[in-house]
Amino acid sequence: MIPLSVSQKNVIMAIFKDDIQLVKKYFMAISFDFDESFKYSVFREFINSAAGMFKEIDLGIYNKQLLGQYQTIQLLDDRFREFQKKSKYALKSYEKDFLSAQDAYREEVKRQEGLKAMLQVMVTTEKNLFSLRESLEKTFLKIPKSDKERLAKLETRLKSVRKEHVDTLHALGEHRRDLDGLEEILKAFEEKHKEEFMAFFKEVTDKLGYQYKASLNYFGYEFNQSLFAASDKSALIKKFKKEANIVGELDLCKYVEYYIRNVNSDMVADVDHRERLQQAKQYCKNQREQGNPI
Repeated sequence: MIPLSVSQKNVIMAIFKDDIQLVKKYFMAISFDFDESFKYSVFREFINSAAGMFKEIDLGIYNKQLLGQYQTIQLLDDRFREFQKKSKYALKSYEKDFLSAQDAYREEVKRQEGLKAMLQVMVTTEKNLFSLRESLEKTFLKIPKSDKERLAKLETRLKSVRKEHVDTLHALGEHRRDLDGLEEILKAFEEKHKEEFMAFFKEVTDKLGYQYKASLNYFGYEFNQSLFAASDKSALIKKFKKEANIVGELDLCKYVEYYIRNVNSDMVADVDHRERLQQAKQYCKNQREQGNPI
């Protein structure tokens, strides 16, 4: 049995080490007294669009606090997207990260490669001996029986080649059995640890995924609140609001309405984009019905 050099848990924790450290920092800072129905994934493009537009209209609203909040959600967003890519490839991680970390396993794989190379040499040798044996046997049959000296010499040579060929066939059979046995051992090791690895991989990625989303929801909501509070104090943004025919206090939902009126028709045709628009409109409708500003 091949022993483990590094456990499944240690390999997986190493793969997601940076994610664990980052999420721990921000997830622990979440205060769950905010609107938990707010989903950053729904409002991401609207928040970024508003942030970019307001920056162009009046850069002065971006004080140290607001800039820091924006940098936080940008960091979390970028790292979450990288995490999502990694979390899709559990099997690849198992083969690339887990198996390659097993010293004893890698030694056996190296031995397997050596046996395969030797097998090819032995197969070639056997084929050459078989061809030589056939050639000598044909030559032997063509020699006149009266040429006893030549027949004797060729018979001696033929016996030697036959023996070498038989010995090679036996060795080849033993070698194939050794190789088959090693391949079974390697396969048993791979299958034994795969299920446990995949299960723990899913457990870790599910937990990290939840914490990433919760962090983005909270800090996205906080930035949104700060962004529109700051914009309300800007004379330039108030001027934009008037020119854009935005009635009432400017908030995220009012900006969504403005966005929808001005969105490119090609973007609306995109199924995912259209779904996010519908989710945003439904959220805003619920907030209006509940009398909650956003």
